[in-house]
Amino acid sequence: MNIRAVPLKYSGTTYRSTLEADWAATFNSLGWYFEYEPWAVDLGDGDRYLADFHLPAQNVWCEVKGGHNERLDKTRKFRRAVADPDQPGGELVVLLRAAGEPGRSANWQCVTGAYRSITINQCGICEQWCFTQYAVDGWFCRHCQAPDGLIAERQYMSAVHAKSVQQEMALRIGDTSRDYVKELCPEHGRLPFVKAPRPARLRSA
Repeated sequence: MNIRAVPLKYSGTTYRSTLEADWAATFNSLGWYFEYEPWAVDLGDGDRYLADFHLPAQNVWCEVKGGHNERLDKTRKFRRAVADPDQPGGELVVLLRAAGEPGRSANWQCVTGAYRSITINQCGICEQWCFTQYAVDGWFCRHCQAPDGLIAERQYMSAVHAKSVQQEMALRIGDTSRDYVKELCPEHGRLPFVKAPRPARLRSA
């Protein structure tokens, strides 16, 4: 089934879809400066790619995919063109998804498909939040470049990651009543997904 994207104007910018506008609002809630569709990147074979968001302070590109994977092969090609898989703080490409349960939390994943490999952590030195790919970045802060700046307990997981942690811990310990994500990250754990204001005709979007 073909789902048509509905443009939405938010904070002076017209986004191609309500989901893109919602992610812009979520970035604003984190205090992140972002660029929307800043420029097309040459993929090296005559093809060009226009990513949805660029977070220059973090060296992160973000592509909004919602619940579909259309043109994901081209997004992976874009990742190979810009990402540095061996350098902490190097260019990172993140897929942004629609909100997930529980509580309509923000949802994202690595281009390679893993939900666990990318979290959002707070730095204990500059106090900024940033995406981090732990296998590469470790505790490196993408804002202030402190090699050991990030704090393990001050972490947001994607909605699917949080759900899998809850299920695994409940299975291991045998107590389904405990909120294990909350225990691991007392003040954080699940990032609230912020919806951009809708005009009356789009209130249900």
